[in-house]
Amino acid sequence: MCAAALAVQMEWKEVFAYVVNLGSQAPPGQEVNTLRLVLELLAALPDQCNDTSLLCAEETRANFQALLDQNQGDVLAFLATTGARPEVGANAEAATALLRCFADWVSAKKARVCMRDLFGFLVLRLMCESGTEKRFYSK
Repeated sequence: MCAAALAVQMEWKEVFAYVVNLGSQAPPGQEVNTLRLVLELLAALPDQCNDTSLLCAEETRANFQALLDQNQGDVLAFLATTGARPEVGANAEAATALLRCFADWVSAKKARVCMRDLFGFLVLRLMCESGTEKRFYSK
């Protein structure tokens, strides 16, 4: 949360690329744990931007909100790619962090995401977790 609050206060323009890149720099054997932390930090960004208890100028908040708007598509694409990774589906904490992050981004953006895409994402996620994906595609 502190890193997300600092990103808002500093109007850190490269925060999204930096955070996503952290996931690819995980030490061997720590990929899922690192990815979970990346997801938690990504989820905290819109929350901190909208948190009125965070002391920052309204212009700063508005500028960071514009960054959220600009990067929403990339973040949601990252979440979809991450959700397709088998190691995420096999780890309950990572899968939960993924869904929380997705929910935070969708609710923060007032559901600007197409509901068809949201439904498809959730169905695919549930199919991967239950193992029905293999049965569905093997017909």
